[in-house]
Amino acid sequence: MIICPDGTSTTVTCNVESNGDGTHTITCPGGGSVVVRDGEQLPSGSIAGTVTRYGLPAISGIKAEVLELDRSALTDDAGRFFLDDIRPGVYRIRFTYPGYAPLELANVLVFGNRVDAGESVLKVGRLIATGDVGWELSPDESKVAVLANHERGALSVVELFRGEAHMVAPDADDPYFLDDRFLVYRTGSDASNVVVYDYLVGSSTVVGSNVHSIAALGGLFLEGETGIRFVRLPGFETTDLPGVGVTYISRDGRYVALADIGWQPLGIFDTTRGELIQPEDPMDAFYAVDPVRGQMAYFREIGDVYWLVVLDPATGWSTSVEPVPGPGAIWWSEDGNLLGYIGTDGIRIHDLEGGTVLGLGITDPWGMSFSPTGRFVFVPTFWGTTVVDRVSGELWSVENGWGWTFTESERWAFVRTWRNVEMLDTTDGSTRWIDSELDQFFPLPGEELFFAAAYGQAFFYDPVTEERTELGEGAKWVPSDDHSRVMFTDPVTGHLSVLDLGTRTTSDLGVKGVASAPAGDHFLAITNMDRLAFGLIGDGAWFPLDEQLVYRDVYRTGFFYQTRDLSRPTDSADLRLFWVPYP
Repeated sequence: MIICPDGTSTTVTCNVESNGDGTHTITCPGGGSVVVRDGEQLPSGSIAGTVTRYGLPAISGIKAEVLELDRSALTDDAGRFFLDDIRPGVYRIRFTYPGYAPLELANVLVFGNRVDAGESVLKVGRLIATGDVGWELSPDESKVAVLANHERGALSVVELFRGEAHMVAPDADDPYFLDDRFLVYRTGSDASNVVVYDYLVGSSTVVGSNVHSIAALGGLFLEGETGIRFVRLPGFETTDLPGVGVTYISRDGRYVALADIGWQPLGIFDTTRGELIQPEDPMDAFYAVDPVRGQMAYFREIGDVYWLVVLDPATGWSTSVEPVPGPGAIWWSEDGNLLGYIGTDGIRIHDLEGGTVLGLGITDPWGMSFSPTGRFVFVPTFWGTTVVDRVSGELWSVENGWGWTFTESERWAFVRTWRNVEMLDTTDGSTRWIDSELDQFFPLPGEELFFAAAYGQAFFYDPVTEERTELGEGAKWVPSDDHSRVMFTDPVTGHLSVLDLGTRTTSDLGVKGVASAPAGDHFLAITNMDRLAFGLIGDGAWFPLDEQLVYRDVYRTGFFYQTRDLSRPTDSADLRLFWVPYP
């Protein structure tokens, strides 16, 4: 019997041979041999081995850690590690290296000898599941819900760092995370039951049947034929609410607009306070909710006059803005400070913070959109699109009405179509065109230049002079998340290359392939090294994978990739899902 460091004991069947001189040779399976004298305690031992990265030469710096003792060592240039002064016991050894999935060796027996742990190989990606599965990542990206058979089947939650799986339900459908703790799914013969799984305590609770569930701050809404119910978590307290549907949810999920069967507004429910704030005599189904503070703009008839009214759920007060010809479309800016509507003399914009109203004199709008700061307003009509500078009061004309992107300073706005790019200079309202089908187009820091790629050619574009500076030829240009670098395929060598947009220098990575997507500070790419592979590239480091890529899903802290065995290309049971954290 061996007493382990955590106080537990493990019984191991060993062979003991007497040497005739007062010593004995003890041989245990998987642990080698050690010689001890009569009455002598087993001495401390050591663990040695090698750790390498799949498909790559040995490297120093891979960590080997004895979990039960909080002891660790790093590999040398040959990939070897050595841990000494290990008291007798049965241990787990974990190997870790940035960009690779942790690997554990279990049941390493030490009883006074030197244990050879052999060679361990790290791979990019922890195996999460096999087969044709569906998956849903938690908001904090620490765990993933895995659904067998892709659409309906056994549901489990896997911790991404440790790889531990927790069974949730043997038969489930349509799972999604409410937050980092609660997972919602459906079950039952017709998947009619809505169930909430509490990851913290490992329990499931049925909260409704034949209803549609919608996530919100602090709980979820259930929409059914008999009304709306809010389920507050973690206590599962319920609040019955009027109406048949949830129509708007503020960006933080706190304020939720409810409507009746005719889609007229019934009020704003504050999920934090658990209160329903109702508008006064709303008319018609024309209303809109501020995406930040949850304010509801709606129409009310006072006497014989139609008024535009704003209900603030934080105070419960309603403010009459001004008379209007009748109910019509309403638009909010992204910050919730500006309200656009159709007044007696055409489109008007009400600044709630400044208390000012700007009339545009446009009577036949198709819609309205605001720049991020709200300074510039786009109003498309049958006759074209008008751009309004709310500071100077100037009006300009552009061709495209939708899909405009602003640079950070809002000096430039641009919209890409399938055949060209239209640009707007917001200092004077002038426009310019780039008549190319661009694969990439984005501003560099400082916004003096734009990077562009079209028809296999990359160039810098100066929007002031409209001059181009050629950067070279390449295929499949993919920028990094911060737009500081671009990966492409060199048309001459076929090698993956990285162009630094700051220094304008190009690095040949020496590997043939095609860029796939940005991934944090790195890139994903499909390569054909000495096999078909999927890789993560950053600062010259290459992390190869040894299987055929089927699907990939990129997130903030890592990415999923799914592979299959080339020898069984049609066998869905052979699919494998991996998770790779960024280094």
